[in-house]
Amino acid sequence: TGGFSIYAGLAGAAAVTTVDVADAALAAADANWALNGLKASKHEAVTMDAFEFLERAHAGMCHSVSTRWMGVLEHRVESKHS
Repeated sequence: TGGFSIYAGLAGAAAVTTVDVADAALAAADANWALNGLKASKHEAVTMDAFEFLERAHAGMCHSVSTRWMGVLEHRVESKHS
């Protein structure tokens, strides 16, 4: 339903990406985003497994979010190899 994304948006995140394997969950996230008065241009919904999303973004395959996600991705890669 996008709960974490909505909290990030309400807290002032410049942009938020909601990732879920279920289209219905993403539709609910989009609806809840709008119900909270957040700008649609600051929200991206991606239908994909979250771990696959992070791997693709790290590899530069999700070009729309790869720069935005580099801090998260670098932390995940370091943690994975520690």
